[in-house]
Amino acid sequence: MKKRIISILVGAAMAVSIASAINAYTPEQNNTADALNSLGLFLGDENGDYMLDNSLTRAQGMTIVVRMLGAEAEAKENAATYETPFTDVPEWAAPYVGYAYVNGHTPGTGATTFTPDKELTDYEYLTWVLRALGYKDGEDAQFMWNNPYELAVEAGLIADTEANAEFVRANAVDIFWNALEAEIVVADEADDTTAAEEDTTVADDTTAAEEETTVADDTTAAEEETTVADDTTAAEEETTVADDTTAAEEDDVYTLADKLIEEGVFTAEQYEAAKLIQKEGKPADDTTAAEAETTVADDTTAAEEETTVADDTTAAEEETTVADDTTAAEEETTVAEDTTVAEEETTEAEEETTEAEVEDTLEHVGGENQLPLG
Repeated sequence: MKKRIISILVGAAMAVSIASAINAYTPEQNNTADALNSLGLFLGDENGDYMLDNSLTRAQGMTIVVRMLGAEAEAKENAATYETPFTDVPEWAAPYVGYAYVNGHTPGTGATTFTPDKELTDYEYLTWVLRALGYKDGEDAQFMWNNPYELAVEAGLIADTEANAEFVRANAVDIFWNALEAEIVVADEADDTTAAEEDTTVADDTTAAEEETTVADDTTAAEEETTVADDTTAAEEETTVADDTTAAEEDDVYTLADKLIEEGVFTAEQYEAAKLIQKEGKPADDTTAAEAETTVADDTTAAEEETTVADDTTAAEEETTVADDTTAAEEETTVAEDTTVAEEETTEAEEETTEAEVEDTLEHVGGENQLPLG
């Protein structure tokens, strides 16, 4: 009995585990996929299934990145012109991998390999997205290709720096959506930032040297206080300038979505509608509403047709009635006319009979009462 109970519990646990695995993504992630799909940036299979709980290959992941950039049409159109060293890329993926290679988004996995069928990791995908946004990787750059987490958090692509060992399409969708609101980094801006940091370092070194000189020269306490006050004032002024600069920069952020709208990949109105889908879900029943309106229209048309038929029937009946009345009247008139004619004929006949009788009478009277002559 105990063994049976244990078997049942184990079976139930496995069922729950399998169900969880089947539905590993959340409703919110499905909304995000719907939002991207409404912009033409993310597709499912032939049945419309986004397959959000499936892992990705490197070829599939790069396809998503190229679509994220709104460059799918360009990649397909120019596929024949892309020169890459890769010998292992399938024909269907060649436009996407070729576009990514010539635009510096991937160098491949070896001298002649891209390894398209390898399962995609989260750091590979994040690295591709960061490069697409304009960030540089390498030892002296902004991040390392196999450790992009801190910069990805700063850019707003992910919430924390923890690696995701179970990276699936649902996770790629989340990063994709966040990338639309991420700032595009221009190479010159990155260089300017580095130069500014170097200038700051030089300034700090100069300040430190000045402070050491001041101490070495035994400047009076008053002078030191004045220097400190001046430094404080200067620091406050620099902070104010920095704050103003930051505010100006925030007002002038140029995002990936801005770029795609500018390039005509989708409109600002479509993007606002997609945001609503991502937040609240796809409107349940646009189709149903349209069908309902069509039904009402059909019912109205049917009612109007029925009314028209009824009106036509009534009119026909009225015309028939008038026709019948006319016919009856004509028949009565004909009967009346026939009766009159008959009566007139009868009168004439009677008159003729009377005249004949009178003539007979006169003849009779003349023959019997006439006296013989001579």
